[in-house]
Amino acid sequence: MDKLWKILGMSSNRAKSVVVNNQKKSHFIGINLGSTNSYLAILENEGNNNYKPKVIKKFPSVIYLKGNDTTTLNPIYGFKRFVGRNFNDLIIQKEIMRNKILPFTFPYKIVKSKINEGEAWVETTYGHLCSPVKMLQGFLAKMIETAENYIGDDSVVAGAVITYPPAKFTVSVLEATLEAAVMAGLVKNYVFTILEPIAVATSYGLQKEVEGTLVAVVDLGGRSLDVSILERVNSYTCFKTKGRAVSEMFLGGEDFDNILVAYFLNKITNECSITEELSLSDLQKIRRLAEQAKIHLSSAGETEIILPFVCTSDTVEGGAEKHLNIKLTRSKFESLVSGLIDRIKLECLSCLKDAGLSAKDVDKVLLVGGMARVPIVEKVVTEIFEKSPIRGPIAPDEAAALGATAALYQRGCVGIHESDFKALCEERL
Repeated sequence: MDKLWKILGMSSNRAKSVVVNNQKKSHFIGINLGSTNSYLAILENEGNNNYKPKVIKKFPSVIYLKGNDTTTLNPIYGFKRFVGRNFNDLIIQKEIMRNKILPFTFPYKIVKSKINEGEAWVETTYGHLCSPVKMLQGFLAKMIETAENYIGDDSVVAGAVITYPPAKFTVSVLEATLEAAVMAGLVKNYVFTILEPIAVATSYGLQKEVEGTLVAVVDLGGRSLDVSILERVNSYTCFKTKGRAVSEMFLGGEDFDNILVAYFLNKITNECSITEELSLSDLQKIRRLAEQAKIHLSSAGETEIILPFVCTSDTVEGGAEKHLNIKLTRSKFESLVSGLIDRIKLECLSCLKDAGLSAKDVDKVLLVGGMARVPIVEKVVTEIFEKSPIRGPIAPDEAAALGATAALYQRGCVGIHESDFKALCEERL
């Protein structure tokens, strides 16, 4: 049990910097590990010993694996989801099923490890097997190296505050994350964890609110939706979850992209003469165009998508290929994704119901994650909670990383409240 308290950040030893050798300055960093993108933040000295959290880099959450005898690279997307999970875990099985039904394929398979008691491992197209913990180790090592290069002055990163989602996050995942962090070079007793919604609330300074303040945090990222109600408390850790945190691990920005991909593919089928299936590279291009269209429609009412060389022209000798131009309005986009919006609404209402609250009981609303920029998402969250989400200078996809770093100054905000800790232990049983 003592080990678990340390994993969850319950150590009484908290500091902005630690001494691990006599020659180098030691620092902490803040890390938000996302399924699509991860963010690295530090406490930057602005002079006169005044420190401010700052995100210094966004890392796509992708690991590239290659074999010893080939230069072929296999990109492993969303590897964070595999860390610390058994192959038979429901989330792993859903991930396998999801990969099968997508309109494109991944260059790897999720398999059961014969070495580590049935853990979910990754097998590349050329047969290379890799542990998710080893992948996370390499990923974190790159973050540490980036931070040390940025800080300079012969510095070393010794510790970190790492965020984790409030729901569907087990003790085994926490233990595996700690293992990867130590393997990457961090000092074991200086790796702390913080719930993502608490990190978000801390980034907005809501730990300064009076006791009893209720905060709804809606986090819609690239792969998942997390909804939590936080209650400000004066005891450890400054916030606790009110009721049950709701997590839908298969509802995020990529699902919006996938709907657009399917829409574009339908357009190609209806308007083009295609004699063979599109190549994997063509599908990846279409996927990138879908994401770009979604982003553009967040600030514009209409966008034009050019799908290059997918149609065959009968008017050109030899049947030369031509572009397909598709105009897409924001209203059309919103009608296409209406089913996803309904799911977001249901999850938010479920979270309120489990907490025994009405929308009027919630004092403040935070909407974060990359999808917070999509107008229809903000609209539905405003309608549900009957108040607009707080807006500020913080980028919505950077809030958790900034909050993890800011928590270094907020001793009572790092870790996990005892009521949440008890629930996590019960989940293991």
